[in-house]
Parts: sequence; structure tokens; C-alpha cells
Amino acid sequence: MLHITVFSPDQCACFDLGCLNEVLGDTSLQGRFFKTKSKPVCVVDTVDISDSLVALRQGDVVILCGWNSTDSHLCRQSVSSVEAFLRRGGKVVVVGQLPLPEHQRLVARYRTQITVLESGLPVLEWAIGFVQRNAEAGIANRIVDRLKLCPIKIAALNGLQAPRVMEGSARIKEVIEWAESHPEKVKSVDTLAEKAFMSRRNFDRHFKEVLGQSPKDWLMEKRFKLAKSYLKYSDFGMEEIACLSGFGNYPNLRNCFSKKLGQSPNSYRIVSRAV
Repeated sequence: MLHITVFSPDQCACFDLGCLNEVLGDTSLQGRFFKTKSKPVCVVDTVDISDSLVALRQGDVVILCGWNSTDSHLCRQSVSSVEAFLRRGGKVVVVGQLPLPEHQRLVARYRTQITVLESGLPVLEWAIGFVQRNAEAGIANRIVDRLKLCPIKIAALNGLQAPRVMEGSARIKEVIEWAESHPEKVKSVDTLAEKAFMSRRNFDRHFKEVLGQSPKDWLMEKRFKLAKSYLKYSDFGMEEIACLSGFGNYPNLRNCFSKKLGQSPNSYRIVSRAV
């Protein structure tokens, strides 16, 4: 059973926290797949959550949410506890601003264990995907229906159908998890197909059945989001970010940002850090 602990400022009632509570706190998940706890924290200049982190184990998940509107940050002891938790194999999900004074170093060092989400709909999409990957797709689909999202998003989030995942797509799930942990090793969709021991044609078909989108679109979306995270939260150079996020070289990274945002990666870095 996964233990999930959500740390947020006390009296926080933001959209992001509501999404996490609605999805991860669903009664059909509690005690069976997840044990989710909310930990409201008194807002002061330096926040101490070290005691709550000591008991967490490998594979557990810590979520830091709702800190955008505060000037608080974790105290040195809490930073050490977060790093110790990551060394034990824990995972940290940050929504919006990371309340860590050393966040760039931690994100760079534990990039496969720290997920940084933009505030808003990406939080809801991540939470639904987390349930799909770690519990049952059928539960995720019922949550989506209950939340009554707009039709386009329902179609996208409902792309993972329970029977198909359970019966014929275990290899696709394994490949997705591998690709998310090793983005720099994914040279193309052909790399994923080889990893799944499938022909490219069969891989494309099975992948679309599972996620509701082509592997090419999925891969580009993952690379783009990862590059945005590195640009905003790290001091890596452009070539290094291009390699770490799977683009291979800076021209590919620049072309993607130009096509999607109409601006260069460096311009995005400047604007995103000014917000």
C-alpha cells in the first residue's frame, strides 16, 4: 500500500489541493491501494516537517502543495529530512513553487524522484494518471466521471481503459515507467517499441489503446514538460537540458519551444522565473 502525505499551508483552500483531495482521497482507494494523509502546516518563515518524514519508507510519496502564495520555506532540518527520504527511494511531488531553499540542487540530483507540476489542470491530470498507474484504471475512470470534467478532457483521461490495461498492456506500462525514469535514453519511438519487444506498428496500436494518444505525441509532450521544468528550476545550460529531457540537441529543443510557445527556451526561462 502506498502512503501519500500532502503538506500544505494551514487554511489553504486552493484548486490544486482540492484536486488532490478529490482524486487521491477517494474512498475506493483508501486502505486498499493508498493511505492518504493531509498535513496542514502553520505558515511561518521557516517550516519544519522533519518529524513527519522520518517514518516514511521507500516508495512513499510526499506532495508539497499550496505554497505559491506564501514566502515560507522549509527549515534546514526539513531539507535534510527531504533529502534522506529521497535517498531511501521516496518520491516528492511539488505543485507550483518548491518551498526549498536548495530546490535547484535537489531537482538536479533526484530528477527521477521529484515531479514538478504547474498549478491548475496539470495537477488533476497527474493525479488521475497516478491512480491509473498505481491502482486500477476503472477507479480512475469513475473519478473522472464523478468530477464531470469537460468532454475533451474526459476523453483524454479516459483513454486508459481497464480491460485493455489488465489483459494486454503490461509491457506498455513497463515501457512508460522506464521512459519516464530515463528520458535521456529515449532516442525515438523505435526505442520504446524495442524495449517492449514489439514491432513499431503493434507498439503504436497498443500504446494508443492504453493512453488514447500516439507514442510520438506522448513522447514529445513528456520531453516538452521536462524541459520546461529544467528551464524554470535548474541552472543547467541549454545543451544539457536538451540532452536530459530527450531532445538530443539544442536546435531540436529550440524548434519545439518555437512551435509550441512562439519563444525560445531562454525566453521561457526568463519569463517563468519572473512569475
